[in-house]
Amino acid sequence: MATCRLCGKDDLTERSRGDLIHYSVRHYAHAQCGLEKWGAGFFERLKLWPLQQFPAPFAHRAGLLEALKQAIATREAEQAARESARGR
Repeated sequence: MATCRLCGKDDLTERSRGDLIHYSVRHYAHAQCGLEKWGAGFFERLKLWPLQQFPAPFAHRAGLLEALKQAIATREAEQAARESARGR
């Protein structure tokens, strides 16, 4: 079972902080914990899939919903560029 690297609790014990988000190899953080520690910088640590699955209410409460949308658009554009460079 994974635990949040910031508060030390798992997602079953601490549901009010949001789901655990995989932000690095073997590193997870609750949505709220990551936003409290890194703000919009938390989105920079995430790959496309975790960004797309990020719980929008937490971003909205933190005033970072537009930053989340922008991070998703940026990652999607980066992925599309990589795929076209590979000849897909």
